[in-house]
Parts: sequence; structure tokens; C-alpha cells
Amino acid sequence: VRGYKIEDLMENLNFGEAVYLILQGKLPKNKNHGKMMNAFLISIIDYGIGAPSVCAARYVASSLLPHSESEGVPLAFDAAVAAGLPAFAIYHGGAPGGAAMWLQEGVKKMKSENKSAEEVAEEIANRYKAKKERIQGYGHPHHNIADPRSVKLRELAKRYEVFGDHWKLNEAMEKIIPKVYDRKFVMNAGAALGATLSDLGFNWKQGYGLFAIARIAGLVAHTYEEMTTCKPFRVPKSKDIEYVGPEIRKFPKNYN
Repeated sequence: VRGYKIEDLMENLNFGEAVYLILQGKLPKNKNHGKMMNAFLISIIDYGIGAPSVCAARYVASSLLPHSESEGVPLAFDAAVAAGLPAFAIYHGGAPGGAAMWLQEGVKKMKSENKSAEEVAEEIANRYKAKKERIQGYGHPHHNIADPRSVKLRELAKRYEVFGDHWKLNEAMEKIIPKVYDRKFVMNAGAALGATLSDLGFNWKQGYGLFAIARIAGLVAHTYEEMTTCKPFRVPKSKDIEYVGPEIRKFPKNYN
């Protein structure tokens, strides 16, 4: 693997360090950077049953046989896990890569134009607002005060000395958003992950793949639980279904 014997990696690296190696082609700068990479992956390993990818995986798992011990389980299992992967897109799993993109562009501007993080953050925020687009990594449907994952990632980035220019720009953005938008948007895990992967040296495009690497473990757990503890053929409760189509109508007699 990248020139190293697999048995040496098995003995000396945690999973985060191994992921760093295989994507970057080199070992992390030090053990603390390896710990940060591990924390990065753990922070997005799962987010409950309501995530689109989990719903997709569990629905497929509920309709595949067998649900008991017999031949065919591996194939059905893989199909269910695979069903969740296409849900990784801009609104689900896209924030780390999307946030890393504007962070990396912003840091380049800071250096090339000798601007402060605050100046660049305000420029970026105004640009997004003018286009009526949301800033990737900000806002959350459940966390109104703080996203605990962002809080911990920021703490660990400082502790492990992975707190560089991208994290500084991210913090500047956190402060400038209320000024530009006249309201507060909580920094979600996406912005914290984007800053972290950027300060670890990853290209923003790899952020989308890093999310998948971590979340597949969660999909495997949900698929197993669905197939071993739930009844087959999962359907939503009738109270959760609202028909919005046409009213009952007669079929035309002259149809041919």
C-alpha cells in the first residue's frame, strides 16, 4: 500500500492514518495528525435513521430476502448498502467537500492578495448571498445553538495542532455571517470537516469521498439491524402519507 508492507501498516496505523496514507500517498505528518484524521472519520460515521442514505439502505434491506440464516444473505446485504450510496450528494454528505472548496479558494486569495481572513470571509459571504445560495457548512435543521461535532472538531484541531489558515477563515466566516445575513447560521459539521481536511492537506474534491468512507460503516450497521430485527417490507405509516394529486375523476368514455 503506497510502498509499505500491509503487515507493517496493520501493526502501526489506526484506520484514519491508513486512509490518509492511501489518499495522500504518504504517512500523516505525525501521530497527532493521524488522531485528527481518525476523529474526522468517526464524527460522520452515522447520524441516525432519518438520513436519506440510511432510509434508502433500510428500505431496500426490508424488501430483500432472506431475512433469516440461509444462502443469499451476502448479496442482499451488499445491495442494500449500495442503495444508500447514491444519496450522498450536495444536501447529504456534500458539505465537507463544498465547504473545503470555498475555504481553499479563500485561503489562496488571502495569500495572493495579502488579505485578512475577515476580509475574504466577508467577500465570500456577500457573493453567496448575492447569488441566493447557501454557504456550504452553515445552518442545521436540528442544532440551533451549536453542532457538537463542530465544537469537538475545533477543539481537537487546536489540541492536535491542525488548526491552520483554513480553520482561521472558517472562524472568520462564523463571525461575519450574522453581519451579512442579519441572522445567525450555526457552523455545522460540514464546515468543521472542510476546514479540517483542508488543513490536513486534502484537496476539496476528496471531501466527498471521505464522507462516503466514514458513512458506509453506518450503512452496514443499519442494514444489519433492519434485516435482523425488523419485519420485512418497511412502509411508512399512513398518517405520514399525504396525497396531493387530483381528486377522484371518471375515466372518459370516448377514450380510444
